[in-house]
Amino acid sequence: MKPGEKVLRVLDVLTNIATIGAACAIIAVVWFRYGPSRQHQGVQPPGIETGAHVPIEGIDWKRSQRTVVLVLSTQCHFCTESAGFYREISKRRHPDVLKLVAVFREDVEAGRKFLSDHAIDVDEVLQRPVETTGAKGTPALLLVDAAGNLNKAWMGRVPPTIEQEILEQLPRSTS
Repeated sequence: MKPGEKVLRVLDVLTNIATIGAACAIIAVVWFRYGPSRQHQGVQPPGIETGAHVPIEGIDWKRSQRTVVLVLSTQCHFCTESAGFYREISKRRHPDVLKLVAVFREDVEAGRKFLSDHAIDVDEVLQRPVETTGAKGTPALLLVDAAGNLNKAWMGRVPPTIEQEILEQLPRSTS
């Protein structure tokens, strides 16, 4: 083997190792940024426990047997991806039985525009910092009783099987 060939062979091996390392790094970044752990897959939001009082000011919990609170952001792609599911929930609204409240980190007008753009009807739109809802991020869905206590909560992009389970827990609209 000639001395020049040996150098080329070493460079070839080093290039292959660097390429494999770069590919692994890219895969790791994509996985941690967009993978299942990042999406929260409908798990209970940290910061609020089942049975605890939901600390959102301005909601009269007693006006309905149950309230669904959607904690959203106009900048959240999971919120946008979940719009069809939220539209299905909005069809379940019924006076005194099920109220739907949307809480946005952005101002109320931006929240109303988001809801209108996605044809989601709600009973109330509020602007609050996400942290004041008990959720740690968006989207979050809180199912709250008439006393203002959390029955169940989901965080992140909820998979279709869980969406169906949630809809089954809600009354059907009589209209």
